[in-house]
Amino acid sequence: MIFDEATSNVDTSSKIIINNLINNKLREKTVIAITHSSELLKYVDNIIFLNENKVTEYSSFNELLKENKDYKFAI
Repeated sequence: MIFDEATSNVDTSSKIIINNLINNKLREKTVIAITHSSELLKYVDNIIFLNENKVTEYSSFNELLKENKDYKFAI
């Protein structure tokens, strides 16, 4: 399943529903989420970080926070 900015233009209750869907019902599924929401990123297994259309990092949320200054700035 692919979510492209799924929570960008919805109200708070809808964001909660979408996040719960991704975090619970789709937990064992492959989900590609294109997002600027750090809220969602905390719960995914891996993040691919793009900068100027190039993959610059591939790691977990916590690893990226520790090691990547561009990522910290982005969220």
